[in-house]
Amino acid sequence: MPLLTLEGLVVNELQREKLLILPLHAGNSGQPFVDFQRLFLFGLMVKLNLFTGLICKNSFLKEDINHFEAKLSAEQKIQGLYQFCQNSRTRYLLTGAVVPRMNGLQQTLKTLRINLRLYDSQDNRYLFDVTYDLAQFDPNANTLQTFQANMGTLNTLQNWASSLITNTIYNVSSLQMTPYIARHQLATDKETLKYLIQAENATDYSARIRLYEQALKTNATLEYGYVSLGKIFRLAQNYQNSILYYQKAFEVSQCPNSTKGFYATEIGIAYALLGHHDAATQWWLRAIELAPTYINPYMNMGMTFEEMGNHDGAEAYFQKAQAIDPHDIRSYINLSRIYSKSGQWDKALKQYLGQLSREPNDPWCHNDLGNCYLQLGDIKSAMEHFEKTSTLDPQGEAGQFAKLLLSQFAAV
Repeated sequence: MPLLTLEGLVVNELQREKLLILPLHAGNSGQPFVDFQRLFLFGLMVKLNLFTGLICKNSFLKEDINHFEAKLSAEQKIQGLYQFCQNSRTRYLLTGAVVPRMNGLQQTLKTLRINLRLYDSQDNRYLFDVTYDLAQFDPNANTLQTFQANMGTLNTLQNWASSLITNTIYNVSSLQMTPYIARHQLATDKETLKYLIQAENATDYSARIRLYEQALKTNATLEYGYVSLGKIFRLAQNYQNSILYYQKAFEVSQCPNSTKGFYATEIGIAYALLGHHDAATQWWLRAIELAPTYINPYMNMGMTFEEMGNHDGAEAYFQKAQAIDPHDIRSYINLSRIYSKSGQWDKALKQYLGQLSREPNDPWCHNDLGNCYLQLGDIKSAMEHFEKTSTLDPQGEAGQFAKLLLSQFAAV
């Protein structure tokens, strides 16, 4: 959890000591990512020096690799950081990693994960360890070879990091990117922020509820407060209150329709848990209308139809979910279950194989495939998958079930 205080304790302590910034680690991703990390850190250093008065230095190593992000144990890493600070005669060290994640074989960027850690050598611990996922790329610059740093994005990320380090709020967008309030609208008054920070650090539900309610008294349109209370009451199985607060978030939200679609989905889930299926499906249909590429409401609709015995309706919604995101394994599991119940073993086999391609070491998937092959009369393939199950899960329930079947066939 980032160390943030309204009194600026972090920045005050940093002013007494030098802050050293290490280049982030772009791995083997190529020069565009090395350039990105250096521009990001250089801009961050400038902001910290100019706007906060920190004694801040950027230590650009000759190597492009940050050795503290190597495959070391957590203890080895932190000891290495401690020794580095001692050698550099500095107390604080900012380090981290930039990790590009690919989508497909053509190395198209899916996300760019930026992890930041602020290390304090005096206490020998991280003051914060936070991650930001950048997922929006220029369609003409979304591969390892063509990626270019967008200056607007860099500026926003630098504001975000500066806010974490110094508790200085540069603008509303940087405030919205802190871990407490990412993607939500929030007033910039300190009274509201004080209650939010205290709520996030509270150790029990009752304290969190009280603090979020205090924040809502200072700002009745505080979307994040309503969302947080909706989550808390759902975890506490108080579904009526969960619905109440998620609906308030839905009403005051200034976020994109994709976020409102998430709220509508959560409201539908709470209604379903109360047994009000008509209300649940109405909210899920509303979610689909608002966010047609968000697959959770499709999944929920499918499971509701399945529970009602309408397998055709369930199949239709699970297929829609699969078409939207063929990488989400849930649709394969749900469709294979529907087809197995109705005895459509050829269709079930296709879904099991799809699941297996995404989770090749799941013992239950091999077990279910074995059963499917048995139903289709392919004894040899069935035995191969039962053997695989017993190997992957020798002491578990799936493995024991597979061994039982194997022993029965061996006795025939």
